[in-house]
Amino acid sequence: MKNIFSRFLSKKNETIASPIFAWLSELNDMSDIDVLRLSTQKILTVVEDESIQWEQKTNWLISLEEHNQPRLDRLATQYVTVGNLKPDIEANINDTCYLYCRQSYVAHLRAIEKTLVANTSTENNIPSLLVLQTIHIANHMIKWRMFNQSAPPAKVWLQLYALLNLVQKRGLLNTPIHLFQNSPSTTFSAMLIQTLMLGQLIQQSLNRHQVEIASKVLGQWLTHAYISNTYTPEQYVFYIDVEEDAPARRMRTVVTGDQFRYWELDELEKQLQVGITVTGRGEMPQSLIPAHIDSVQKLNETLKIMLAEWSKNNYVRQRRKESREAVSKSVKVNAGIEKVCSQILNANRIANGLRSSIDGRSLDDRLLAHTTLKDTSTLVVNSSTLDTWVITDESNNGMGMRVNKYSNILARPDRLIGIANDEDPSKVAVGVIKAVRATRNNQLRVSVEILTRSPKAIQLRTAPGTEMFGATGAFNIDENYRPSTVDTGIIQGIYIPAENKAEQNYFVLLPKVYFQPNRDYLVNINGSTTRVRLEKPVLSMDDWVKVILPIKAP
Repeated sequence: MKNIFSRFLSKKNETIASPIFAWLSELNDMSDIDVLRLSTQKILTVVEDESIQWEQKTNWLISLEEHNQPRLDRLATQYVTVGNLKPDIEANINDTCYLYCRQSYVAHLRAIEKTLVANTSTENNIPSLLVLQTIHIANHMIKWRMFNQSAPPAKVWLQLYALLNLVQKRGLLNTPIHLFQNSPSTTFSAMLIQTLMLGQLIQQSLNRHQVEIASKVLGQWLTHAYISNTYTPEQYVFYIDVEEDAPARRMRTVVTGDQFRYWELDELEKQLQVGITVTGRGEMPQSLIPAHIDSVQKLNETLKIMLAEWSKNNYVRQRRKESREAVSKSVKVNAGIEKVCSQILNANRIANGLRSSIDGRSLDDRLLAHTTLKDTSTLVVNSSTLDTWVITDESNNGMGMRVNKYSNILARPDRLIGIANDEDPSKVAVGVIKAVRATRNNQLRVSVEILTRSPKAIQLRTAPGTEMFGATGAFNIDENYRPSTVDTGIIQGIYIPAENKAEQNYFVLLPKVYFQPNRDYLVNINGSTTRVRLEKPVLSMDDWVKVILPIKAP
């Protein structure tokens, strides 16, 4: 590290004695998030302080970034791996990390600009490490935006392309350099392509784990790359337009011109293929061990997405299975398994309360239903408590929706949502968010797969005397057992009926935090109780699981 500083920065000993460097030692006893919050404020103060020379500011920015990089990594790990974080904690972590990256990025750009102005005759006095760090910080800034499905800052791609032209003129695109102490060497072209390819995945609406894993895989496996100004047929797959504020694009037709740059990912594609094979055996690739990826299964899933998107010869463009009809209607939306369970329960109660007396129930039963409805179903009846989304296109199995970007805590991939009809609150569809994309005017475009339009509330509790891996056998059901909301052992769920005759299985959606596989449960649907064995989930996403229910609901 000393060699890098001595090569690119002069007067190191003088700047280390500056009070702005002494301030760094005060951060050791602070929490990671407090350090980043304070660093964000300090960057603005130092950059605006005219008594400090820009050479000192540049040296300080580089040192600060190395000091805070491990903190950013730890917070990213916490953000993506800790389940069921409270929304305010999620927002605090994301906002703090993003704002730090944004402030540091802007300060790095300003340092480069000041150096250019001071050295109009040459660009060689700009520290190369400063430029490389700027690209690296942009990478993290974009990643933190991807975590909550937000678009990158305006003009960030154009700014990166300006840095690309700057480094190209100096002939340093492929010069190896160490970004941090003890880090492996990389090149400007590799760091830039890592960032561009991460940006290219924005359209896939990856979940947090997938974003973090993709970023780590790119950092470990794409350490060298070659960017060409000239298009070669059948060699290059990806390109950029340096005059357009957009990330990497896959080449579908030949595009040529002075403003285009091209590259290929043949070596990365080979590594992805090997990685999928190794992780398919339940093993972690040796070359990814330094990346500290916590789940082999999630790594395997992410590698498959990356390979499907970036394969040179086996790329298949995804299209919808059925066309959608353009509509425009408002709906009330709940997000998260527990809230959707309550929403379905209340909707079912509304439907029961409005049912005609010809169903054969006694007057007392119908009065009880109305009383229960008034006491417990405020979520659906008082629809103003729910979030309003707008359906823009719809089919039997999916819909496109428009939502304000400030609802991005709710609108994230793999999130379960309940979609209530404004005209009839007893009708609720259950869906899962498949993709989220930021659009203009602070809007999000949300793609939803419909799981069912006729869900039923279901209640479960662990059967007494059950053994986790015992045989189901025959059971004596307690006909007097009726789950209730005051029962602390109760689990609320959603029954998914078969949507067509070809469907052989019935499913139930349950909160991931409460479900234990391979156990016996007492299941109550519409007042009928049955004892069943629930096996491992067939699907596990966000805060919910999908499990086969070995009985048909009455």
